[in-house]
Amino acid sequence: MPDPEVLAIATGAAATILADTVRLGWGRARTIVDRLFRHGTEDERDAAVGALSRGVADDHLRIALASLLAAQAERRPEVLAELRSLAATRSAVPAVQVQRNEGAGTFIAGDVIGGLTINHDGSR
Repeated sequence: MPDPEVLAIATGAAATILADTVRLGWGRARTIVDRLFRHGTEDERDAAVGALSRGVADDHLRIALASLLAAQAERRPEVLAELRSLAATRSAVPAVQVQRNEGAGTFIAGDVIGGLTINHDGSR
């Protein structure tokens, strides 16, 4: 069983990786996992990539990825610094924003993901 501190750091790193996967795409997550497992075996790297490929909206996935990352950090201490950095990084997931336009014209704040409806007739 991994050291509790290492597991906590790995859990934060896993959450960041998964959040970035949602926001920035699979390629970003694959690059991070490849970097973290660059000194590991092919089987270790394949297990981590396999955990990612199961989907991102799953607590079991986050736990599985965190366990793999913690085990990698315990085998290769240089990985722990990278995990700390990932765990401390705010993910790229956009913040939910609410905006109300009281003036004339169109105002858009932040990222628009999905549909956008602009009503010019004053209806809300």
